[in-house]
Amino acid sequence: MPGTITVDATKIRLDNYRVNVGGTDMGLTEGGVEIAIQQKIVEITGDAYGITPLNTKNAGVRVTVKFAVKETLYNGKLSKIWHEGTLRSTGGDAIGFGGKLAGELDGLTNAVAIILHPLDQADATLTFDINVWKAIPIGDPVIKAGPDKETIYEVTFLALRDSTKTAGKQLIDVGLAAAT
Repeated sequence: MPGTITVDATKIRLDNYRVNVGGTDMGLTEGGVEIAIQQKIVEITGDAYGITPLNTKNAGVRVTVKFAVKETLYNGKLSKIWHEGTLRSTGGDAIGFGGKLAGELDGLTNAVAIILHPLDQADATLTFDINVWKAIPIGDPVIKAGPDKETIYEVTFLALRDSTKTAGKQLIDVGLAAAT
């Protein structure tokens, strides 16, 4: 038997994360945080071997972060999670939408860092932090509201490559993220 697996139930984590988007603490979340890392691998085959893989090639990685916040999003919090949202202060705090041209490149210009920090860890303990260096909200923002439930705001972010970071962690970094 090649190796032994030691079972240690103390290593099982139940994380409740504090979500910080672009330096703003987003407050209470609903339903946790979902991080999807999709790696596209292309199989290289040859006619002589039919469908038998001979090698593989990495065709890229896509990282998304999805969460829902349930605190009333005032003082610009809503503009942090909705793409193209602009905080307006004329006549009180308000969020404006619209004005981007179709096909306009604005991702890296408007990208923000997302830091997920487990609530059971001290602020200085970064061991379990998840840091998405640059991300933009994508897809359709969803507001779920009703007379018998709290209002929640769902959003999905797409990680963009940060070429200033060390190779191998230019999209996302887990553990000691703030130090590198």
